[in-house]
Amino acid sequence: MNKSIVVGNVGQDPPLRFLNDGTPVTTLSVCANYRSGSGENQTDTPVWYKAHFFGNSAEIITKHVKQGDPIYVEGRLKPEPWVGDDGKARVNLNLNRCEFQFLPKRNRANEDADLAVAVPTSTDGPSDLSENDIPF
Repeated sequence: MNKSIVVGNVGQDPPLRFLNDGTPVTTLSVCANYRSGSGENQTDTPVWYKAHFFGNSAEIITKHVKQGDPIYVEGRLKPEPWVGDDGKARVNLNLNRCEFQFLPKRNRANEDADLAVAVPTSTDGPSDLSENDIPF
């Protein structure tokens, strides 16, 4: 099973695009920081992920997510190696078939940001599962 979880901040406002068949699509740049032993955020070497969303998820994200917003993203990690103009090898970390949750926003006036909002986004499987069908 290939599933990665990333909690970070959105790097830029997500653009809404459309595929040839009219399906909405967007890509989020998400910066994941790590915490040191003392609990302080470290951003010396941030790790950037590109999370790809389609359909209703893409529309929701472009409507409600802005640069700097915190977000929780789950998806299949697919590293994509490439060589930069300087000749150095680099890797894009792509998350595909993503699900997400909005996280509470800090320091935003006049927004109801006290609670995280979970948005069901998966369309990969039966939607009539009950809690008894989940094995854990």
